[in-house]
Amino acid sequence: MARTRTGPTRAELVLLGLLADGPAHPYSLDTRLRKEGSWSDIAFSSIYAALDRLDRLGLVTSRPDAGSRGRARRVYRLTAQGRSALKSAARTALARPLGPRPNDLGVGNLLLLSRADALAAIGEARKAVAEEKKAHHGGDQAEYPANALALHRSAILAAEDRFYAELEKLVQKTHPERGRKRDDDD
Repeated sequence: MARTRTGPTRAELVLLGLLADGPAHPYSLDTRLRKEGSWSDIAFSSIYAALDRLDRLGLVTSRPDAGSRGRARRVYRLTAQGRSALKSAARTALARPLGPRPNDLGVGNLLLLSRADALAAIGEARKAVAEEKKAHHGGDQAEYPANALALHRSAILAAEDRFYAELEKLVQKTHPERGRKRDDDD
């Protein structure tokens, strides 16, 4: 039996958070997501579906707005119920610092990879962490709470960097040369 979801997803919570700053249309939300970064990857096409779902849940409302270009766009606004749901989710998230992480799947299945492939993936992760550290430098100049977010992201990136360095040493020392075969491998 399929499980049904009643509350907002992580991606929908990101959109609610952006709408807490004021009404916006999907294009401007996408622009802000790309500019500010997000803890949830949301494809542009998914923004519309998420906003429609949030509208059905009563967490946002929308109305057409002609704007300066003359073409009507839907502008979305957070409702009181949406603000309450966002506050509750933010409180819950803040109280639970650790949860499922995207790299848990990779770490949990390391033995499916060869040593060389595991080390290559770790190298890619370390490069991505280094690039993100460069991109997020200077967040302490931002206004609160953006500077708190920058501090959190900086600490996470430092921890990720240490984690991958230690994982690299562990893989070099103990990982088998060839990955473990699965039953369905040829």
